[in-house]
Amino acid sequence: QPINGISAWNPPKNKPITRHCFLFTFRMESPLQIDTAKASIERPTPISKSVKNITINTNSSDSIFKMRLMYAVILCCIHESHSLRFARAHYDISPAYHVDEIGKLNDVCDAFVLGADQLWKYNVTKIFGHSYFLDFVNRKNKKISYATSFGTDRFKAPKEYMWKAVKCLRRMNYVSVREKVNVNMCEKLLGIRAEHVLDPVLLCESNCLGDIANESDRKVKSNYIAAYILDPTPEKREALLRLAKKYNKDLVVMLDGWPHLFETNREKMDLDQYVVSDVEVDDWLFYFKHSDMVVTDSFHGTCISILFEKPFYAISNPGRG
Repeated sequence: QPINGISAWNPPKNKPITRHCFLFTFRMESPLQIDTAKASIERPTPISKSVKNITINTNSSDSIFKMRLMYAVILCCIHESHSLRFARAHYDISPAYHVDEIGKLNDVCDAFVLGADQLWKYNVTKIFGHSYFLDFVNRKNKKISYATSFGTDRFKAPKEYMWKAVKCLRRMNYVSVREKVNVNMCEKLLGIRAEHVLDPVLLCESNCLGDIANESDRKVKSNYIAAYILDPTPEKREALLRLAKKYNKDLVVMLDGWPHLFETNREKMDLDQYVVSDVEVDDWLFYFKHSDMVVTDSFHGTCISILFEKPFYAISNPGRG
């Protein structure tokens, strides 16, 4: 559940604060109970809510063109993502900003907080330039990262890109990372002091998640294994069927939240009778909450299993970091 855009904390109404603090977020599979307003990055073209698959065919050798094209596609998909729909329902949404216009926020913000997940993984962030390294933030404004991840134990990026990113990181007032291994990497390889902190999903108590799950209109069922699978494979399919037989349980299979990937992943999973569709954030939590067991290849799926105190099988997923 990929790039949501920019979130902003509203200043307390009873305090004389005239400026805001904006927070970039990459994924919001489960929300925290904080008073926020969210500003999505502006999408360049309208898109139908029924979009399931997007195919791009181009022979262009212009890398910038390809990056901008992919950027447009991603933003279109973000606009229809379940996480953004959840945000619209629970937060006050500020006007949208195109990535080229984000610098205007310096006029109204004193501090910028970079959120968690793999925002510093090159394959994820490259099409957004160095925005996720807060390169657009003025020197006078605070620049903070919380539980941000490189997605690996090394900073894998082209030298030119990496050096500008490091320069931006050294300008930050405070850097914290999700993985302990990145603390040493930042210090020894990048010359940056970073603190190891908890992923924000784990800051949320289960009763908060349970309250959100109760907003779902899905019917309660029992005696099932909840499977949250990001990258279906024949081996994972076989594992689910074997576990269901072993424990004499039914299956509920949830797939990656990207709308344009659903049909492809459904075909790969090849368990149509168990796959649930149109899953919103509250539905997603609902299926975790009422399950007897969880099987997942997702880090955050594992986190939610722990918070709901469910027995779980966590499948390694190296491609995701």
